[in-house]
Amino acid sequence: MFPAVRAMSACTARRSPVACRTQLSSGGVHAASTGSRISTAARPVTIIRGPLPAIFGSPARRAMPTRARNHGSGRVRPPRRKASARRNPEQWSMLAPDIAALQTAAMTRLYFAYGSNLLTQRLTARCPGARPLGRATLDGHRVAFAKLSTVDGSGKATILPAARQTAHGVLYALSDGDLATLDLIEGVGHGYHRLDSVAVRLDGAPLAASTYIACAPIAPINPLDWYLALIVAGARQHGLDAALVARYRRHRFDPDPQHRRPGRLAAVAALTAAGHADWAGLLGSPEPAAEPAAG
Repeated sequence: MFPAVRAMSACTARRSPVACRTQLSSGGVHAASTGSRISTAARPVTIIRGPLPAIFGSPARRAMPTRARNHGSGRVRPPRRKASARRNPEQWSMLAPDIAALQTAAMTRLYFAYGSNLLTQRLTARCPGARPLGRATLDGHRVAFAKLSTVDGSGKATILPAARQTAHGVLYALSDGDLATLDLIEGVGHGYHRLDSVAVRLDGAPLAASTYIACAPIAPINPLDWYLALIVAGARQHGLDAALVARYRRHRFDPDPQHRRPGRLAAVAALTAAGHADWAGLLGSPEPAAEPAAG
């Protein structure tokens, strides 16, 4: 046997294959018997990388002892799988449905809705991939009609900080594309700001979600009738607190004088799709306006 081969055998016995390759590529090997340095310049050693040459699959190669076959290959043979695993490769790899589920999850964004998007038919008309996950809450906030619409001059819902209060809504799963669409609809940057990683609770479990707040909240003003009906219908649809639903029904509103307004037509279509063709019945008798304080 050549001295270099004996040295490699000693190296293999004492060290990992990675250490052996490192030693070989650094310029030489150490003989096990004498400790002398043998230059690889005299007997160059080729480190095989990439696909194995055809010789490694030849009958002569296969006839060699296993230990000899492994020498000088620069490779570590992986452990052989059990016969059952070779017959059933799916046991050793992720199934396609699992991969699809992971890809879907990676594209899913959680969205906390508290206004007109409470109604699933309203949101899916805008974002077809939206999926309701359940009732959710946001502690330390309240819902108020404190966002002025630049389209119809009415009040739209927003959330405001409020100690010891809770904003109630619905948590939806959206794709990135649906969330981008919702950004355009909500007028991100001039109508609403989008907040990400808001701490909400879904059936008591804490989660991080996205939601929208008014860029410039104002003193609350009345919403239009169809907008308030969307909120009442959505709150009922998802089983929000009955006292909250009753409070929304009693909230003051203004009738929309423009029956052909695009926003009104879209709202009526969503209400009808949700089974509220007679949507005006969702609204109760508004509470009387508060008396002004005596001067």
